[in-house]
Amino acid sequence: LQLDVWLLDEQPINLGVALRGLENQSDHHDISHRFSLKPGANHLSWPMQEILKHLPDGAKLLTSINKVIIFCMPEQTRTQVSTLAIDNLILKKESATR
Repeated sequence: LQLDVWLLDEQPINLGVALRGLENQSDHHDISHRFSLKPGANHLSWPMQEILKHLPDGAKLLTSINKVIIFCMPEQTRTQVSTLAIDNLILKKESATR
């Protein structure tokens, strides 16, 4: 999974990206990954091979992704609203040679 995120704020934030499979009908995601964003442009990459390593049924999830969820991580001391521009979200199968 790859995406570009432009953080328009002056302070860094933590961003979460989660995946939910077709069989998951709950409000909870199957797996998530956290990214630290700096102000300005951020190119984020989450290798799908990580899902295979961390989920017992990761291969099944990769063939049946129903939702990609992007969310800001709650921070106790944060009081301002963050502004993000998200572009170029790509889910792609990686070659076996990587």
